[in-house]
Amino acid sequence: MLQNQQSLRDTVQSHDVVTVWRGADKYEELATTKLVPGDVIIIPPHGCDMHCDAVLLSGTCIVNESMLTGTGGRRYRVITATVQS
Repeated sequence: MLQNQQSLRDTVQSHDVVTVWRGADKYEELATTKLVPGDVIIIPPHGCDMHCDAVLLSGTCIVNESMLTGTGGRRYRVITATVQS
C-alpha cells in the first residue's frame, strides 16, 4: 500500500496550504501534500486544491470529482454538511 500512496503523491503537481486543528486551541498551517489520515482541516474561505479523501463536518464545498471518476472533463458536485449534536 505504501507504494500506491507514493505513486499517488508523485502524481500531485500542485498543493495549497490549509489550517490543521491539533486539539484544544492548537492550529498549524500545513501544505495539503503533508496531510495524513485523521487530520482535521479548516478549508480556507478562498478554497484550495486538496488531493486527498476528506469528510466534511460542517459548511458547504464544491468538489471536482473528475479525478475520482476518471472522466475526461471536470465534474463538480456541491456538498453540504451540518454537525449533529
